[in-house]
Amino acid sequence: MSQEGEGENLSFSTDTLQRMVESANGLFIWAATACKFLGEGVSAAERLRILLEKSSAPGSPEENLDKLYLTVLRNSIKPTFTKGERQRAHDKLKEILGSIVVLLSPFAISPLSKLLHEPERRAQNHLRYLHAIIDSRKESTRPLRLHHPSFRDFLLKQRRCTDTNFRVEVDQAHQVLADRCMSVMSASLKQDICGMKAPKLLVNDISVNQVKEYLSPALQYACMYWAQHVQKSGHKMGRYRRTSSVCFAPFPPLA
Repeated sequence: MSQEGEGENLSFSTDTLQRMVESANGLFIWAATACKFLGEGVSAAERLRILLEKSSAPGSPEENLDKLYLTVLRNSIKPTFTKGERQRAHDKLKEILGSIVVLLSPFAISPLSKLLHEPERRAQNHLRYLHAIIDSRKESTRPLRLHHPSFRDFLLKQRRCTDTNFRVEVDQAHQVLADRCMSVMSASLKQDICGMKAPKLLVNDISVNQVKEYLSPALQYACMYWAQHVQKSGHKMGRYRRTSSVCFAPFPPLA
């Protein structure tokens, strides 16, 4: 049996295969994630060494899966980064992952990066070596999806994700999205945003295509879900009083 890395053909010994089977402990998602992890990066052999090293201690199926998730996450951060660069990378990756797992509607990388005020290429770089756990293809219009719901559960539970650099606090993740939603609406909403020049026109009279033309996906999401993110963040609306007064202040009559 062999696993192809980037330009590398990796052969598995019988002993190696047995150790991987024991680590999988009956979980197909462990095997699938491990294979994807081995296929990323420059050296599949080095990744196999890391994988076997982290899986050496026996554990339950869930514990082994959690170790694998942590291995994938930790190896997505470049080892050549300085201490400050690593911390910034951890913080940004946690923000992106936290947003992905609490989003109230599937989002592609392009609109998500706009919502988070992050350059799209930089956001893609943060997810570059996480294809083993996140379906983040190069197509910027394809919704980001977790390969398995267990990764969401892993990120959100303290007993499972033991590394605070990656563990996501649900209320904080919702607060980030609430703040970003308010920011996007404050910067983008304006009177007669669809250019209809008809103040008595009902919302139902505006076509979906017109909405898509004048409201970006990030703005559409913000308008639809900002209130739910505020509620789930645990903060009261007073935190956003200044922003909301700008977003929802009555417009003067059209000329």
